[in-house]
Amino acid sequence: PVAARQSPRTSKLAAADASRRDAQHARRRASAAMRLSPASLAAAASQVDKAQTELPQLHHASALRNRVPILKALLKLLPNEEVVGDACEIGAGTGALLEVLAPGFPGINWLPTEFVPQEPVEVENQWAAHGKIGRRLGSELETLDAHLQPFANVLPSVAVDLLDENWFENVGSLDLLVCCNVLHVSPWACSEALFEGAGEVLRPGGQLLIYGPFKVNGEFIGDDDGAGNRKFDAKLRENSVEWGLRDVDDLNRLASYAGLEAKKRIDMPANNLLLQFVKVRTGPLGRIAECFM
Repeated sequence: PVAARQSPRTSKLAAADASRRDAQHARRRASAAMRLSPASLAAAASQVDKAQTELPQLHHASALRNRVPILKALLKLLPNEEVVGDACEIGAGTGALLEVLAPGFPGINWLPTEFVPQEPVEVENQWAAHGKIGRRLGSELETLDAHLQPFANVLPSVAVDLLDENWFENVGSLDLLVCCNVLHVSPWACSEALFEGAGEVLRPGGQLLIYGPFKVNGEFIGDDDGAGNRKFDAKLRENSVEWGLRDVDDLNRLASYAGLEAKKRIDMPANNLLLQFVKVRTGPLGRIAECFM
């Protein structure tokens, strides 16, 4: 029987799928009731005018600026607002983006994930230590769940470390994987792991969407001839020799190895790009497993 030929990895992915469905059913409400949280919107609107010490938690200003352009781009890339399926955001931060993606795509079940360091750091040191922005109330996962609890199609958040070789077993099989502003503030090994994991968890035709600042053909890009991104890259590398803007050509090579095909590259505000990859064949670990079937 087919079940008898399942690898341990496949079994773990199936178990993660089942656990995710159970959690979703426990939290589901009518889709018509889904809307942006008034409390979250109020916090977002007021955070520019208030000192950080006056707020227990807030999204970073850049996350608020980026999220609507990202939503609009996704509405063009995905078939239509009625699309259904399972999605995951890698590095969801404080949940700012999912606050617009969840109501924007009510037929998608969203799983927020975030890197949770073993030792917490002070808010003023979190960017230098882990590339994190925004403020948090409690732990990373507690902050995400507090922001996203109002949405019936958002599941409880889970911790994901891309440097854990089995990270993708925590998210189950997916139709969509979203990763924004992560690759330039993490080691190159995280980029490799993201694509390898995408090749394993994405279903046929599934999409990996990556947003952030990138180089193209080894060059910095932008309306300013790349000056802003060049300066930002220098700041990143000064903070950590493992950080820096990634080149789209290098990511395309990772995609090809992982069974994904580069499709669209969309220019975004502030010299950012949105990259679309589609799964066209089995990932590398799946290809190895097939050899033993």
